Amino acid sequence: MREIRFTKRAKEITIWISIAVILYFLHSTAHLLTPFIWAIVATYIFHPLVSFLSRESGVPRAIWIILLYIAAFSAVAWSLINVVPIIRDQSLALANQVPYILNQIEGIINRNQMLREWGISVDLKQLESQVVALSDNFADYARRMAVPILTVVIDKAVKFFIFLVATFFLLLHADHIKSSLLEFTPAPYRHEIENLLRRINDTLGAYLRSQLILLAIMTIATWIFLSAIHVQYALLLGVLTGFLELIPIIGPYTAGGIAVSVALFQSNPPFGWSNFTLAAVVALGYFILRQLEDNLVIPFLIGRVVHLNPIIVIFFIMAGASYGGILGLLIAVPIASVLRIIAQYLYSKIIAPEPAFFVTLSKDDNPIEQTIKAIQSGARRIVLISAEGNNALREHVTFQQLVNLMNTEDVEITVIAPDSITQALATAHGMKLNGNGC
Repeated sequence: MREIRFTKRAKEITIWISIAVILYFLHSTAHLLTPFIWAIVATYIFHPLVSFLSRESGVPRAIWIILLYIAAFSAVAWSLINVVPIIRDQSLALANQVPYILNQIEGIINRNQMLREWGISVDLKQLESQVVALSDNFADYARRMAVPILTVVIDKAVKFFIFLVATFFLLLHADHIKSSLLEFTPAPYRHEIENLLRRINDTLGAYLRSQLILLAIMTIATWIFLSAIHVQYALLLGVLTGFLELIPIIGPYTAGGIAVSVALFQSNPPFGWSNFTLAAVVALGYFILRQLEDNLVIPFLIGRVVHLNPIIVIFFIMAGASYGGILGLLIAVPIASVLRIIAQYLYSKIIAPEPAFFVTLSKDDNPIEQTIKAIQSGARRIVLISAEGNNALREHVTFQQLVNLMNTEDVEITVIAPDSITQALATAHGMKLNGNGC
């Protein structure tokens, strides 16, 4: 009985077909991957915590994961009872104030002397009527969408359950999964691939965990600040600011602009201030919080894990939002960072010179035969060492054959020889030369 053995060509074809099948499968089932991607994100965030607690206490990982779930559900339940109603009421109140804000903006623009001289006027009545109509028709829309909404709720519930199960098993077996993946790597290259994967893992984990902490810090800090100066909808604006912080560059400025706009048109400014003064204080507060975030919080949480040009960041944010919505926004920057690490690795491999293959020649060795053997073994940079003075390297025909091998096989040949004849012939044939045996 004979064993089926793949040739090198067959192995390459099998690898490429496998990659094509996997990519096609992922593309075809992309709509089913969302809960699993969220599970991977959650695993990156909480895996160090679960590992630390399990290692320090000796309690099995599964117990700590269950306790983590209990704590998370308790926090969500508390938020639904105590926080969500406030956010809902503030959202409705802010929505009802939109027509007033639009009227104020229209009045400011139309009263501006310079704009009037330029013949610029604004009529926001149509926009205002659309907002009011949208608010009036929302209840009727909700009734008509009851069945589709129920279907969406069921779909989300199923995906959430899948997310919980996937997260549990990923947290439970994270280390085993990592070691299993490394087993597919050939042993000689395992250490190098492990270092590459470690860099990717550290980047993803540090970024995702820091974003979660940053969200909480900026939400609480902004809420406290806005509440202290009696800005309306402080909790809503704080939560909104925290989530907009997940969008690099664009998000923080958008959050500040929204808060300043609310303060500018607040109906009862506190402390006897004017709306302009209140808006200026809000703008100053957001500026200070932003500076503290950039110079203290972010360097402490992220350090220099993510090194990306702002233009690249904006592009990946837009691409992430386009393809993946909120999830895309969250993972766009870490994916860009991972691609940067992979690109740096590939670039280093592309520009790296081939390792030298040293061939030591005795007096009577055939340099051509030894060079051909080196080429057949995969060598591209060959160093011929003739410490004793190889006889064949003193002949013109030998160097002609060596030059022919260099041209036909696309290899680089260097000669190390102490005698002047070999050196002269090597120089005459345009070959690299290292004399005096060094």
